[in-house]
Amino acid sequence: MLFNGSPLDVGGPGSGESEIRRWIIENDLLEGVIALPDQLLYNTGIATYYWILTNRKDSERRGRAVLLNARDEWQKMRRSRGDKRKYVAPDQIAAVTETYRKAVAISRDPHHPWYARVRLLRNEEFAYRRVVIDRPLRARFELTEETVRRLTTEAPFRNVFGRETLAESLGPLTGSSWATRNKALGVLRAAVRNGGETWPTTAGFQNAVSRLLRVPDPDGEIQKNGREVEADPTLSESVDLPAHRDPEEFLRDEIRPRHPDAWIDPAKIRTGYEISLTHFFVAHINSDFDSLRRYARLETAKVTLSGDDNGGNGWRHLSIQDLHDVDSAAALPEAPEFRTAPMTLCRGGDLVGWPGNWRLLPPNFGEAVTSMFVLHPIEGRGRLLCEWLNSRPENPHSVRMTPRKLMDIQVPVDLLDEEIENCLEAVQESRRKIQAAASNTLPNVFSGNQTDVRRLRDEIRSAASEAGLVADLMRPVEDPVGRAEWTYPFHIASLARRYRISTHPAEQKDGLLKLGEGIARVLGILALSELIADQGGFTAALRGGQLRTGATFGTWTTIISRFADGLAAPRLPDLARICDVGGIRDALAAIKRLRNSTHHSHGVRATHEIEKDVETLEPHVISALTTANWLAANPWDWVERCEYLDESSYRLVGLTLRGSHPSWEPFDRLSTSPLRPNRIYVNGAGGNPVDLWPLAAVSLCSRCHTRELFLLNQCQDETLILRSLEEHELEITYPLPMLHE
Repeated sequence: MLFNGSPLDVGGPGSGESEIRRWIIENDLLEGVIALPDQLLYNTGIATYYWILTNRKDSERRGRAVLLNARDEWQKMRRSRGDKRKYVAPDQIAAVTETYRKAVAISRDPHHPWYARVRLLRNEEFAYRRVVIDRPLRARFELTEETVRRLTTEAPFRNVFGRETLAESLGPLTGSSWATRNKALGVLRAAVRNGGETWPTTAGFQNAVSRLLRVPDPDGEIQKNGREVEADPTLSESVDLPAHRDPEEFLRDEIRPRHPDAWIDPAKIRTGYEISLTHFFVAHINSDFDSLRRYARLETAKVTLSGDDNGGNGWRHLSIQDLHDVDSAAALPEAPEFRTAPMTLCRGGDLVGWPGNWRLLPPNFGEAVTSMFVLHPIEGRGRLLCEWLNSRPENPHSVRMTPRKLMDIQVPVDLLDEEIENCLEAVQESRRKIQAAASNTLPNVFSGNQTDVRRLRDEIRSAASEAGLVADLMRPVEDPVGRAEWTYPFHIASLARRYRISTHPAEQKDGLLKLGEGIARVLGILALSELIADQGGFTAALRGGQLRTGATFGTWTTIISRFADGLAAPRLPDLARICDVGGIRDALAAIKRLRNSTHHSHGVRATHEIEKDVETLEPHVISALTTANWLAANPWDWVERCEYLDESSYRLVGLTLRGSHPSWEPFDRLSTSPLRPNRIYVNGAGGNPVDLWPLAAVSLCSRCHTRELFLLNQCQDETLILRSLEEHELEITYPLPMLHE
């Protein structure tokens, strides 16, 4: 049978849908469910699930069911037909069928390519129990004018008291408040009897009066119904637990540390069955995963708005429209009056949102109420959880998210650490700045007060010109080559610009190859400086090899590999990233292979062949640029002079060798330690500058009489030859280090 996602989990315990699933599973009729791609049907783009039911299971499948994720098995149609944009090819059908047939064996073989997409679950694993966590009703007791009116007009009181006599007796007490039920009833009873009325002593009458007087108060007296503690319906929490989890154990470990007076009523426990979408989860990164409930607590306590004269008790309302635009609860509107559905309290540091749309509230946000989910991150890992939840692929309009589904979401455990949290803080803050800047750029042309058509026409033309400027400014943000041109060290930035402005396929290919080699050269210079520091100097062994005849692409990739294989803690912490598997080294190796296979071809190549080379080469160069984007945060600074101010303060004046423009950006800043003039430095660990001499230098070229950046190209014993992008050379003498016996 082919269904959408609803029959998997719609309906709580005891509902018709849950009972149907229960009957199917408990009678061992469910053999398997296959998750298929979306956009397979003509009239809807929803994802579908293929249910397989049988009463003739193989012995190895009895008491179990197979869940197979085949969502990625599809081909794109050349032409859409309605909502149908995908189809499953015959070879994919055969692969899915064969995998399902061998699912039991595959589920036990971690090395099988389909292992992560096959689950073999026992029937009991589809069951869960819904328990209700109750907390006592606490209240104080008040006599108001409204209470007196109801005592004189409503049953059962109007048949007991005289209206005028009761009002006269209770009038002096109006506005009084009592902490306990007995105290309140005792005062009222005495006042009524003093007025000549009788006070019934039946339990039903006493309870009716106390319910009329009581006002919920979190610090008030615990209310009882006879000998049993009365539960507060506004504080009740429904929690879904796996069938094997003991409710009392859950109460002891998870609830009572926060609410010591909570309890579970066994009579309210209900058993349900569902096929959670979490069972179809496939990890696309090589990390251990665990459920969200291990790293965040779902806020289930509700706030009931009374709708009094202060609106919703003065609460501020955080809606989905304000989620990303407001940084303080004080800027939110008041909660709507007389809202029947309770709302959830949220504070600064909470994670608030819906599927695919989450935000970590600022620490000083304050308090507000919301109808969205509220999570309390554990151990300060809110930014990673926010980023991960916002990356979830489900369509928020097609997924009926429940608290249990939310807390079952799998999160990557290996990324939950302080370093990633700090990195994501910078990422998310920059993202918000971009959004804030964009919101004030190019507003609606009719949003102003202009009424004159001619002037309005001029404003629209001006907006069109500004739009062109914005497009130019956004190019570096959208294009990795543009970002490199603006922010990377000069050697890479200049080569990125040469590639960007090239038009002919041959120029583009040459520009890509030079840019790839430039990335390798800059990384090689940094890696070589670490090797020099590790070995105590620029030894003969480091100067040997290809550096004797002139550095090539292969020279720099060899140096990078030597660094990656030998050093664990470089002075430049970001440089350790080149050790990552599948990172910059793989991208550079791919560029080198393409260079060697096409750049030295015999004869003249046709234009379409060169265009094909460009298409093949560009993704690898872009990958190298994006993988080495940390270079933008580690600028190369050329110190022209260092001025002494006092024993712990120095003034540095020089140029930052960043961006493609030949006129480098000047800087003038203070330093706590002296630096040698006419040297290039890169910020290292703890802010300690790393000197790149003698591998990089800025010098006035004797041929063109302009300052140029020179990088090491060749070693001839104690003579080093550095070369600029203009193919100009600079020779310096750098003695070999003294050998220590």
